[in-house]
Amino acid sequence: MVLNEYWGIPSDESDDSNVEMEVAPEVQPAKLLDVDKAIDFMRFVFKEGLAFLDNGSGRCLADRMFVDLGGFMVDRILEQPQREGPCRMRMLKPSFEYDLAHAFAKEARKGIAKELQGDFFGIFVDMCSPPDTYKYYMVLFARYVNCKGEVVERLLGIVPDSDISDSAPYLKAAVLSMLSEAGLSLQSVRGQGYGLAGYSDKFFNQLTSMVDGKYASAYYGHPHVCPLHSHLVAACYDQSELFELIRTFGVLSNLIQKSPQFTEKLCTLIQEKGVNLDHDLQKPGETNWGSYYEAIEKFALYTTPICDALDSVEEVSRDDVKFMVYKINQGLTYDFFFGLLLMQDVLGVTNELSLALDRKGWDAENFAALLQDARKQLQVMRDKGWTPFLNKVGMFCNDIDMPMVTMGEKFVPRRRSKDAEVRVFSVTVLSPLTQIKLAALKASLITSGKLWRRISRCKLIDINRCIDLLRLVFKQGMAFLDNGSGAGLLERMLVGMPGYVVDELFENPAVAQRDAPGRMRVMTPTLETDIAHTFAKETRKAISKEIQSDFFGIYVDVCSQRNTGRNYMILFARYVNGKGDVVERLLGIVPEPHVSGPSLKVAVHSMLSEAGLSSSSMRAQGYGLGQYDGEVLTKLKSLFTGENASAHYVHPHVCPLHSLLITASFAQFDVYELFKLVDMLSNLIEDSPQFTEKLRTLVQERGLNLDNDLGKAGETNWGSYYEAIVKFAAYFSPICDALDFVGEVSSRDTKFMIYEICGRLSYDLDFALLLMQDVLGVTNELSLALDRKDWDADNCVALLQESKKQLQVMRDEGWPPFLNKVGMFCNENDVDVVTMGEKFKKKAWRVDEPTAVTNLDYYHVDFFLQVINSQLEELDRRFTKESWELVLLASHLNPRNSFRSFDKEKLVGFARLYASEFSDYDIAALDLELQAFITDARSDARFSRMNMLSDLSVLMVETGKNVAYPLVYLLVKLALILSGTPTTVKATSTALKFIDNTVREDPCNQWISDCLLLYLEPDIVKSITNDVVIASL
Repeated sequence: MVLNEYWGIPSDESDDSNVEMEVAPEVQPAKLLDVDKAIDFMRFVFKEGLAFLDNGSGRCLADRMFVDLGGFMVDRILEQPQREGPCRMRMLKPSFEYDLAHAFAKEARKGIAKELQGDFFGIFVDMCSPPDTYKYYMVLFARYVNCKGEVVERLLGIVPDSDISDSAPYLKAAVLSMLSEAGLSLQSVRGQGYGLAGYSDKFFNQLTSMVDGKYASAYYGHPHVCPLHSHLVAACYDQSELFELIRTFGVLSNLIQKSPQFTEKLCTLIQEKGVNLDHDLQKPGETNWGSYYEAIEKFALYTTPICDALDSVEEVSRDDVKFMVYKINQGLTYDFFFGLLLMQDVLGVTNELSLALDRKGWDAENFAALLQDARKQLQVMRDKGWTPFLNKVGMFCNDIDMPMVTMGEKFVPRRRSKDAEVRVFSVTVLSPLTQIKLAALKASLITSGKLWRRISRCKLIDINRCIDLLRLVFKQGMAFLDNGSGAGLLERMLVGMPGYVVDELFENPAVAQRDAPGRMRVMTPTLETDIAHTFAKETRKAISKEIQSDFFGIYVDVCSQRNTGRNYMILFARYVNGKGDVVERLLGIVPEPHVSGPSLKVAVHSMLSEAGLSSSSMRAQGYGLGQYDGEVLTKLKSLFTGENASAHYVHPHVCPLHSLLITASFAQFDVYELFKLVDMLSNLIEDSPQFTEKLRTLVQERGLNLDNDLGKAGETNWGSYYEAIVKFAAYFSPICDALDFVGEVSSRDTKFMIYEICGRLSYDLDFALLLMQDVLGVTNELSLALDRKDWDADNCVALLQESKKQLQVMRDEGWPPFLNKVGMFCNENDVDVVTMGEKFKKKAWRVDEPTAVTNLDYYHVDFFLQVINSQLEELDRRFTKESWELVLLASHLNPRNSFRSFDKEKLVGFARLYASEFSDYDIAALDLELQAFITDARSDARFSRMNMLSDLSVLMVETGKNVAYPLVYLLVKLALILSGTPTTVKATSTALKFIDNTVREDPCNQWISDCLLLYLEPDIVKSITNDVVIASL
């Protein structure tokens, strides 16, 4: 092939194509690559920023990859003369492109040193972190004056989290290593500046002294590029209440962004109360209210409207918004408002100084005066400001009905571990030239999963070639960072894109020579999204064509994107194709639907109609919807059943029962907090080998006999959620001791996780832990039975009845023994036990009316009984009597053990449930046909080796018995369409996992939704011609 010739790869073609040979299962030999051409290609990748989907140019994916990469390949293949002499060949190994990139980086640093010409320079060091992660990276800049007298700032490199430690000697070693690699020395350093917001004074002083202590001329100066208020806020994070204050601002900022209801209600309340402060609730800065200081000022002024808006929105919001409201309400305590007013005063003192430093042309004398004045005011506040400040806090709390703290009472620490020291660090932003470079760096690390589809100027493009390029994008999953293949985006482009371009230029002579004019279209900003959406619509039509107007079932789920809470609806179709195979196809994804029964029905109907399918052909329906109120599921089922009585609901085999039962208990927020903590422990086990090793040692020392496997596949790193809470309860004391031990010697991100975990350890958590252990233990056998491929319907029904019976007994008779169990557990683990006779104290920030509810009322009725009742209601909702009768009747078709479970009368009863397919005449004919079929099948040896119903349908088609016994085959198809019928096909469960993992990294918009469909249905996409796509554009 021409592609092999270009790269210098020896061709595998030979003239022995007609010789039949048995291929030996041996490892393929390593291929060789022309290293010069590979380097030329990588130069282009680096220049255009093809390693990240957003290179900051605003140009769309199709424009950059097709126009630029195509031009590069044409220049190298057609216009450059051939190199003289033999090619320099290298082995093509998995890390080849990464090795090239690292070699270029080292040489780039040497190039910067050469430009310095041995002159003096300064350094700037900072530690940054992408949002929602705690994986830090060190950034090193050099600043110098070049030979033209210009001030130059160059990025020397980035050191990822895995290669650095949060101690000054390690950080200095990383800086020295990078300078040494560039050929630079600390002896020439004449200035040093650091971001490092949030690091301790000891750390900061160690780092500066290690440099200027050895080289006295390496003077430290606070960098003009570092916002002062960010440093001052981060410096207060040792006081955990102030850290919680800033975290609450982050949640509130997200709530303003994600909940138009809350924002609109808040604006209305602010205007009604006549507050004259700036009403702009969407303002760029550190929060959606601007800088932290502006956010603190607004929160202090808007406290009452904010709390009233939280109360009004909580009852009408979706679950993710409710959780945010809950988190904010949980944080609104006396400590919070104490910290709010304190930071308002402290940052107010330094506000003028901070603004002066941010100005480009700042006056040094004015700055010195402002600095002295700020220090003087802070000293006065420290020495004489306590009494007036305490009075201010008291008046503020009285105004908002916040219970006051009695200063003479004994202080009770909120955390279990008093000694663990936790520091959290903010991200420092640079400016002006350095700010642009670091912004580009962060864009590549933070938003590399986002596509910018803006085009700066109109241009024409050959639409056929554009479609062909996008076919490659869809096939390789280039719209998302991780396509599940294990190959990174850069690797996929290195292998796939040149092959595509060379094939276009050489393997199709008509295209290469341009004998015929191309079909040109204007390159619009949305061209690639329009093409993707057209492909998606045609894919749905092709699936409808494959169904051939036959019956089908649907599976609907609504999932939430992690870290944003945005929803997306997924729709699958399940049917039996012409070969008798059970097929599950993704019909599409709807971003951010309104989650209600009628709205979801409209969304499903819209997608079915676009595909050319009718709900009148629907014979089965199944739903996930575990994250939503049961009324949504009940309403959606009834809407479809009312429209089509033959569209029977069965609990889908793809939905793990325990996941549904757990989310059904989230109405009790302490249960939600429990599983959030389990997730954090799971992450800690993965991220902290010190914690895992210490925990394993403590478990073994105390002779605990439970499975010691702390790294196990499943919903958590401890296996399933049920396995995780069983281990959590058994290892509770070792876990707490391991947290205390590791908190002293861990990195910053580990300390932060430990702080989060320790903050949740309480009586309520222990109560929820033991309750969910007991509740899920009752349904564990049922959950495992449903997860098996070859589950027995009769056995599952028996387990279901037994589980419901045990839960009812636990609800009616289990309270006293359970309460004793919780008390013993808390005493063993030094957790304060709640006195049941005392008045219950609400966790909300304020209490509108005095309550007479006791702890006994709350923990027994609102906690214990509520959780158990939620389990019973979810079981009744998921496994209705009608659906299980349907599954039991269909199970009599199972061919296992020569049709041992075959029952003609039961199967006739199954047929009667489909009145539109089986008339009275058909029922009579089916009776005779069933008898003839079972006699024929049992006498045929080919039917004796089957274990599943899906095997029967395939064999009936292969042997022609689907034609001989059409009514029996129709019965088999109807049984297989039911979403609860086990089959060997795993399309739905596999696709759901991939979608969840992809949407975790990428925004779930229409582009990503369409690309997911096209990536997961490649055989359908391949059958769609360019002409069909162009005609539909």
